[in-house]
Amino acid sequence: MGDMQGYKTMPNFKWFRLAIVSIIMIVSTIMLVFLGHFISPSPPSALASPPPSALASPPAEPPPIVSPYSEPPLPLNDPGQASFDYKLISSAHAGYSLAEAQTAHLKTLGVESYIWEITQPNGSLYVIQLGAYPTRSDCDSRLLQLKPSGITGRCWHPADGVAELTTPTPASSTYYKVILGAYPNYSAAIAATAGLSPYIWEKDGIYVAQVGAYSTADESRIAVKKLSSQGVFSYIWQERDGFDAIRNRTASTPPPKQNYHVVMGVFKTQDLAKRKADSVASITSYVIWANALGDKTVYRVLLGSYTTKQAAKAKQRDLNAMGIQSFVIFE
Repeated sequence: MGDMQGYKTMPNFKWFRLAIVSIIMIVSTIMLVFLGHFISPSPPSALASPPPSALASPPAEPPPIVSPYSEPPLPLNDPGQASFDYKLISSAHAGYSLAEAQTAHLKTLGVESYIWEITQPNGSLYVIQLGAYPTRSDCDSRLLQLKPSGITGRCWHPADGVAELTTPTPASSTYYKVILGAYPNYSAAIAATAGLSPYIWEKDGIYVAQVGAYSTADESRIAVKKLSSQGVFSYIWQERDGFDAIRNRTASTPPPKQNYHVVMGVFKTQDLAKRKADSVASITSYVIWANALGDKTVYRVLLGSYTTKQAAKAKQRDLNAMGIQSFVIFE
């Protein structure tokens, strides 16, 4: 028993070694996983930002090529906008170089123009256009306005056909101009025709207020009658009448069916009446009215004619406010 009490038990190294090996394997595995997370490439994420090349915009398309012969687009024909179908054509040429030379010449005159092309079986036709207008009257008036610059042309509508572009330009004397009057300066012409949007043109220092140009006498007479119903005096003039027909306007009769007349004065001779009328020419339009008084003819300076007394009185009040004394008569 004494021998057994002196014996010390030795530790079991087998289980100790297994524990050490297990701990080493666990630590190694953890370290391999940890290192592998940083060393191996991570799979692309759905939220990752795309490479810069993916953000670049696609190459811009080159701008469309616009033919120099194409006609610029005209205003759309919506309910609130007029159709600009009447074209003011300066000329038409078989070759583009000729048309280009003409547009260059027009530019030196201060007139802008452009070229458009009409394709035909026997070749292209190059048309020089100066403008587009809602009515033939507007177009004709613009043509007359350009005439002092030596510019000729025609007003053309697509309904006229292409053949019309190659025919000789019609004589401008065939047109009937509706004239309100002649004035000593531009501001006077504008002041006398306020609200009517006239075309003002000048010749020999005289400024003419024109409100329309028509291809037939009937159209021009309708325009004069319409203005007459509004108490506005106008008359028809053609170039073949000569400019003196405007400058030395002769006495005329008042518009038909107008009973109330606003008169500035009554004179024994036409010359006296015209002198008086010229004193207010810068303010208002007028007509020298030649009418019988007994066995004599007298000349009245007429500033307006109306179908109602109220309208005539309103005109008289307007004139009085401008310093022009007048009175109303009934015929």
